Parts: sequence; structure tokens; C-alpha cells
Amino acid sequence: MEQHTSRKSKVKLGTGQSASDIFISTKVTKTGRKNQDGSPIFTTEVIRYPSANSAESDGVVIATGSNEDGAPKISKTANITSTEERFLTSKIAEVRRQQMGTISSNFNLNAEEQKAYAEAGGTDRNPISQSQSNDDGVDPPPKTLQIDEIKSNTADPKYDDLVYPTGLRNFGQDFIMFTAYSYGGRSINPGANLSETQSLGIGTRDFGERNGSVSLPIQPSITDSNTVQWGSENLNPITAFAASLSLGAMSDPTKSFNEALGAAERQIKENKNLSPAARLYLAGKAVGVNGLLSRIGGGILNPNMELLFQGPQLRPFTFVFRLSAREESEANTIRKIIRYFKQNMAVKTTPDNLFLKAPNIFEIHYRQGGGKKLKDHPSLNKIKKCALQSCSVDYTPDGSYMTFNDENNTMVSYNLTLQFQELEPVTSKDYDNNLDQIGY
Repeated sequence: MEQHTSRKSKVKLGTGQSASDIFISTKVTKTGRKNQDGSPIFTTEVIRYPSANSAESDGVVIATGSNEDGAPKISKTANITSTEERFLTSKIAEVRRQQMGTISSNFNLNAEEQKAYAEAGGTDRNPISQSQSNDDGVDPPPKTLQIDEIKSNTADPKYDDLVYPTGLRNFGQDFIMFTAYSYGGRSINPGANLSETQSLGIGTRDFGERNGSVSLPIQPSITDSNTVQWGSENLNPITAFAASLSLGAMSDPTKSFNEALGAAERQIKENKNLSPAARLYLAGKAVGVNGLLSRIGGGILNPNMELLFQGPQLRPFTFVFRLSAREESEANTIRKIIRYFKQNMAVKTTPDNLFLKAPNIFEIHYRQGGGKKLKDHPSLNKIKKCALQSCSVDYTPDGSYMTFNDENNTMVSYNLTLQFQELEPVTSKDYDNNLDQIGY
């Protein structure tokens, strides 16, 4: 048996304020055992440490894997956290594969062994033939399926943290901050069931690396509008009776549908008002004539109208900024800010032009000024991740063409209008227990 362990790597899990850093290394063991086809069996252990300088004895194993016949490529242990579990089959698995590459030469492998070694780092030999069980005897959730991300033929732009006006974040002034991230995919659990918290096994969306930010003064007219879609629906006595009949037949398998229908027919005949009204209503439906009951009988079926919940709605946000340079360095920053929004909202293409890839998305935060640590403004609304749907620039907001006498002939002023819409609706679970903050 031969073992080698990689160096520790810092791994960022999540984005924004919910992001966390962990330090992991990968231990690979050449077991000396073989699969049925004669290929050697390697096992892997993903080890988490409290810090980059932690001793080996401080590490705990959060995931294991193997290229053994029927074994999963990676699976969790009891030491894994909920955040780490979310990224187990994506980011953590990718770091493990990279770390295995850095120590592969330590094993002095031949061609056949190198193939088996690679399988231990990311390729299942066979589907899992038997369920795994946690220490508590409960089967873990089915393995997730990560759809390969569509690759763009251009790299994401690289921006610094841009601030206008210069020194804004040093004045103790409140400000608004826009941060761009690449749009990520979701993992899909093909073995999910309806009782799972994530709808039909569709996991949370993973977003890519942070791509700079823009900090601007908070502008007047700060508004938000939380809306929920409600709509009126009708349920007249005949349709309600038919629904009741159908539900009764389904809930009582010992009672045939014909028996229920016969009982319903007797009830209709016994009701002097309902019997003729039902005939007129059904006759009108049969020939496609509306209002037959009102035309002949002088009345309508009680619609039992009620306002019913239809679904959530996504919130839009519009921001307007006036950008006027006071010096050459601010002029350079303003041009970069305008390009930042335009380039990050641009649709991406693929090398073969078969697909279009989604633009980058934005986090928007109102920040409290003062202090080194960024804090959300407790007296203003929070905003979920947004798509930038429109970026409009007025290059002559004062009604005439005027530029500075600098190398780039920067415009004296720009009006920048940004229209965003949240990617996900706001639900009750988004509100925490801190009643002193407005929240979403």
C-alpha cells in the first residue's frame, strides 16, 4: 500500500456575504487490490483543515472516493457541513481532481495505472450497484447530476473595484455597490422525490467568480415594490359538484364511478331549480353558446367568485446616476464604470456559435459608510441577485456636446440608467429574525 497527500488548497464556497473559505488536501492510496478487469484500485480522502498552517493531525475527512467497481467517485462523510455538501460534486470534486494531478508523479505509474488513477479522480467505472448508508442507518440522497456548463469563447472581463467619486468609501458616506458574477448552472437530482425541500431535486444555482465591483453614491428616489399575483376565479355549483364527484370516486375505490354518477343524477332531478338550470348550462356548453341560462332562464349560476393566489412576481429596480469627472483619474474611472455595466450584461457566444451563454449577473447592496467592514444598510431594502436588462447612457445630459480637453475628450457629464430585475422571487424564508432591519 502506497499513500501520498497533496498540499492544502484554499477553496471558496458560495458568493457574497454567504461565502466561506475552507482549506482542503487530498490523500490518495494505492491499495494493492484490483478490479475484475485487473486495473489497480485507488482510494481518495478529502481532508479539511482549520487553516492553511494547520497540522496534519488537525484535519478531518469530509469525503471519500474510489475507482473500485460499483463505487461512487465521491461521497460525503459524517464530518461534512451542509455548505460543503452543496459543493461536494462540483467545486470540491474539481479541487480534488486538481490536487490528485499534483501528486500523481509520486506514484511512478505505468499507462494502465495512470488510467485507473484518473478514474479515481472523477470518472465512475460503473453505476452504483448498492445503496450507501450513513452511520445512522439512513440512506443518503441520490447522487446529483451536474450538467456540463456551456463554455463561452471569450473570457470574462477582469475589473478592479471601481469607486466614484474618488474616495467615496473613505468619507463615511453611505453608498450603493454593484458586484458582477458569472451566471452558473444548477445541479439536478434525477432520483429526487416530491417531498424534498428543493423542487424536484433541482438544487441551488452556483455562480462563478466575482468580477470586480462598482461603488456609487446613493441617488434620490429610492423605492422598491413587493408584489404578489392574485386573481379572481369562479367555481359554480355544477362544476363544484362534478369536482366533488370525481374526488369522491378517487378517494373511495370500493364505490364505482357509475354508482356515484347515478346518485348525483338523482340529486339533480330532486332539486326543482337545479334540474332545468343544469340542462340549460350543459346544453350551452355542448353547442358552445355562452349565456344560454341567462338568456332563457333570466339568471346565472352562482359563480362563487374568490380572489385566489396565483404566484409570486419578480421585482424590478431602476437606478439613475449622474457621472461628472472632477479630474483626469475620475474621468478614467467613469469610462471604466460605463464599460463595466455594458460588458457584464453582454450576451456571450460559444466557439461553434451553436449556443448563446447568459450574461453575468449582479449583486446589489446598499452599504453603510464608515468602518472597514462592509455592512448592509439596515434602514434600506435588500436586493436579491439581479439580471441587468437595460443600460442606457446619455452622453449629452446638459443638452449640448461638451468635452474636457484631456487625451480621451471625456464628456463633461454622463447620465447612466440601469434597469435590473431579480432572478428569484422574495419568499417568507428570506426574512430573518432581526426585526430592526427592513430586509427584502
